[in-house]
Amino acid sequence: MYQTKQHILEYFESVNKLAAFRLSVYVKCKYNNHFHRSDIKQASSDLKLSRASIYKSLAQLIECGACVKVSDTYYSFVSWRKWLPKQKTRNIDFSISELRDIKKIKTQYYFLKVKTAIRYAKKNNSNLDNVAKARSGYYSCSASFTKSCNILKKHTSTISRQIRRCSNDGLIKIKSDYRQIFKGSKNNCIFFLNQYINIYNKYGYIKYNKELGLYEVLNVYSNKLKVVV
Repeated sequence: MYQTKQHILEYFESVNKLAAFRLSVYVKCKYNNHFHRSDIKQASSDLKLSRASIYKSLAQLIECGACVKVSDTYYSFVSWRKWLPKQKTRNIDFSISELRDIKKIKTQYYFLKVKTAIRYAKKNNSNLDNVAKARSGYYSCSASFTKSCNILKKHTSTISRQIRRCSNDGLIKIKSDYRQIFKGSKNNCIFFLNQYINIYNKYGYIKYNKELGLYEVLNVYSNKLKVVV
């Protein structure tokens, strides 16, 4: 397993440099922060990155202070305690297959945000309805709730999509209640859904109803989540 710190992942995601993040974690765990030009071939094979992408990632890491170019053939990676210090931080683990896939890394990032939202909901359960949810292990943690808890500067539909990916990867379980907000032809539903997302900043999806013989636009009336791992 390749281990790093949660706040390091959050930093690289915020500056949209996840390829550099992949290389930094790989070098730290495989080469103990020492990276030679002769190691590039193996790194390229393990991470499924081209040599050009590795050199670009090295330049980005040097720019942010996470790496120092000692010579033309040797790079020294800096401890996170020096270039990105933080008092309280959590360890996160990646397999090599996960490091190869930026989508998996992004899903892990959002999973950590969902966990924060669930912890917040758990601490703030006071009424009987929430107590009942707590007994089942599920908490009301919609995409908008997750966004507000973590002050995420992301579209609600993006967070909702990532929550689904977390569920598909077996990281969380979801219990959702849906309600119909529009029905009609497929083209009309597509037009309505686009307008709905733009106006209300909420996510919905289109489903064909065999009984009605029409398409429906549904949105999540409530999401209840619980952590599996």
